[in-house]
Amino acid sequence: MLKIIKNIIFLLILIYAAEIYSLEEFVKFSSGQFKYSVEIPKSWRRSQINLGYKEILFLEKNMNTGIKIYAAYSDRDEIKKWASWKEWYIKGTGRNLKLILEKNNVHVSSKIDSRLVVFQYSRRNRKILNRMLISRFGNVVQVIQCSAPVAAFYKYDAVFNRVMRSLQTNL
Repeated sequence: MLKIIKNIIFLLILIYAAEIYSLEEFVKFSSGQFKYSVEIPKSWRRSQINLGYKEILFLEKNMNTGIKIYAAYSDRDEIKKWASWKEWYIKGTGRNLKLILEKNNVHVSSKIDSRLVVFQYSRRNRKILNRMLISRFGNVVQVIQCSAPVAAFYKYDAVFNRVMRSLQTNL
């Protein structure tokens, strides 16, 4: 039992050290319209769509690894949509959903209500791990979705964690 505890502590130290010494450089991305900011990896390919009522920021490390940050004004329909994300997600991209690994409410700040969902699905015969932080603040629904192949996910875990932990609202 003591050996297991030592191994867990050692693993946690390694994860923490990997995050501290990550070579990835970050820049702050702010949305004045939706009143939030996050830190994003500077070297990842970036594209953005703004439709007025919603915006989507795409960050791509490679073809299979990326981060999507979505923000929209939260009317009743939008709130219902994200409350039942599994129903519509499975019909689209996630129709190959394999396993929901975790669903938890998480504390981001006193101004932000969030739920973390981790699941696995298949895309092009590859197992993909997806971590999604669904947040509400003011009249905004904001989603940070991080995905990578299962075998590579933890290589980018520190980056994904930093982006999600950096979420702040300007309300």
